[in-house]
Amino acid sequence: MSFAICAGRIIIDVLNLLDQLETLRRLDPKYRVFGASRHRYQLNAPTCPKVLAEFEVRHSVSLPSDYCTYMTQVSNGGAGPNYGLIEIERAALGHIPSLPFPVHEVDNTPDGSIFEGNRIPGAIWLSDNGCCTFDILVVKGRHAGSVWTVLENDHGHCCQSFHAWYCGWLKSAIRTLEREPFLSTLRPGMHIDEIRAVFGDEIVPVADNEKSVGYIVAFCDCNAVFRFNSNDQLLGVKHHAHVICPSMNSFKGTQPC
Repeated sequence: MSFAICAGRIIIDVLNLLDQLETLRRLDPKYRVFGASRHRYQLNAPTCPKVLAEFEVRHSVSLPSDYCTYMTQVSNGGAGPNYGLIEIERAALGHIPSLPFPVHEVDNTPDGSIFEGNRIPGAIWLSDNGCCTFDILVVKGRHAGSVWTVLENDHGHCCQSFHAWYCGWLKSAIRTLEREPFLSTLRPGMHIDEIRAVFGDEIVPVADNEKSVGYIVAFCDCNAVFRFNSNDQLLGVKHHAHVICPSMNSFKGTQPC
């Protein structure tokens, strides 16, 4: 997917985005990607620019250009990360978009107290992640346009834009599904470098509750965890065969699909 940033505006290639979504729909006929069983990769009718303009006036905000492009040219809610994208009609429920989104000047993270009761200043809903977690789009303040993931009483910066957030989901889900056939070819004794040749160097340590031999890691965009011995040789693979959760690591930055 191509994109450019011009005078603060992110321009997205709508046809390419739709092509990526169709690829994901084809790769996931049983809706194994987390949340897909709810939205089923279906798109709603786009909203009209007048509706977004009225929203901006009502809440005294300026919606990000990439979000507006998606809502008016692709879909008003529907298929998207987690349980799907929330429609513009429900995006402000409970929030206070007209107030600036506050952050700590020291570490550039939002003030955790703003999340009490889910009444968040300067933001609108993007998607529900389940278990009291959700993603928000900042629409007021110096971080306007960025996406944040809120985890109950915690918080974390997800990515720089709506475009990056949505494309990150597409990219991660597609890569994870496309890599699954390789899992059946893995054999005990393989060195970690052989597996890195396929899954890359983005490795995340995994807590070992069994406290058994070796160590456990996960690779970005791979629906499994791997146990290695002290010589970095593969001992076993635990494949999550039923639900695929796209990796948050792929949501960072503004890399196109």
